Amino acid sequence: MSAQPKRSEIPEETVTKWLDEAAEKWPAPWVARNKMGEFTGGMVAPKTMANYDWRGIGPPQTRFGRNVGYWKHPLVDWLKKRILSKR
Repeated sequence: MSAQPKRSEIPEETVTKWLDEAAEKWPAPWVARNKMGEFTGGMVAPKTMANYDWRGIGPPQTRFGRNVGYWKHPLVDWLKKRILSKR
């Protein structure tokens, strides 16, 4: 059984491609916070995003009543920066 690659071993182009494909497939121009797990394949939980927002380090957000969401393309840019800066 082969080991999974470390984050730093995954090429930047691959990370960018995965996130861009997720954005292309997403049916709406925004991602509701409670759908972040679905958008990221389970890698980022809605509670994590709520914590980032509370700390002021999350992506730009929008509100509709009590619901919080993120515009898709700024969210993808934020995820790319966050993932690639952790290398």
